[in-house]
Amino acid sequence: DLQAALENVQGNRRLLEELVRTFLDQTPAKLEQLAEAVAASDAATIHRIGHTLKSELRLLGASGAAGVAAELETAGREEDLAAARGLAEQLNARLDPVRRELAEFAGGDGENVQ
Repeated sequence: DLQAALENVQGNRRLLEELVRTFLDQTPAKLEQLAEAVAASDAATIHRIGHTLKSELRLLGASGAAGVAAELETAGREEDLAAARGLAEQLNARLDPVRRELAEFAGGDGENVQ
């Protein structure tokens, strides 16, 4: 919800575009780290990445994906690695359309979003 995202930055479109570009630039590395953490059963890293993505996604108005990231954060904190595996897959699926929409907002066409 880009309107909610704009409200989160007091209507400052330029700031939101910068935040979106940063998110789009940094998210592939975070998702790679998440996949590695899941494969290594590294609950602390799963928790940290879930927390970070939850906060970023809430700021950007992506409440559905933020909810999955929050569940991932909890799974990491509680060392529920089976849940974390499924949630990591769900988060990846939820992020695809979010990243396309954000790329379009920031001036791209979304086609190069990984």
